Order: sequence, then structure tokens, then C-alpha cells
Amino acid sequence: MENEVTFTTQGGENVMLGVDNQGITFLHHISSGSIADMFQIGLSWASIRSLLKTLSYGKKYISNDSSIFFWKETDELYIKFRALDMHLEKVCVFSAEETIKILELLEGNSQK
Repeated sequence: MENEVTFTTQGGENVMLGVDNQGITFLHHISSGSIADMFQIGLSWASIRSLLKTLSYGKKYISNDSSIFFWKETDELYIKFRALDMHLEKVCVFSAEETIKILELLEGNSQK
């Protein structure tokens, strides 16, 4: 990754966004009992542009493989990570301030 930025959820968890020439990779550690799993989901720049457009219409964005969902409620951004093969699912909620930072990062890099 050329650039990695960490954002903090309202629950105090970290989600890292790695930016490179291909797109953005979302990384999040999930604890499930005694197991700690890493979600690592990549989205291309075309997908990021689609995500931003979908959010601007107030709709939910779902990746092609249903591994990551995005939606907004009021000014908060929700990201749901799903790993069907591991039976894991996690919803991360970001404050209005973190949402602005995340969207600015995505918008600023989506011209690639």
C-alpha cells in the first residue's frame, strides 16, 4: 500500500484504509471468541466512484461479492464487513467527523 490511514469507530475500534494505484483496501480486525480474524476487502477506483455516487443518493452500497456494505444514517457512516466463509459479520459506525474524513479520502483519490 502506498498510503495507509486509520479511522476510529464510535466503539473505539480501528479500521484502516490502504490506498494504492489499484484502489482502496479496507482492513479491520474482528475478535470472535478466541479467534482474531482480519477482514481485508479491496475496492477498485471504479467501485469507489460507484460507492460515492450511491451514498450521495442516500442509498446503500453493496460490493459485487456482498463482502462490504456502506450506508449513511443522518451524518454517520456505517460499514458492514461480511466473511461468509468464516461466518463473521461486523458493523462499524463512524461519527460525523470521521465520516467526513473518510469520504474526503475516498473522493480525493477516486479520480485515479
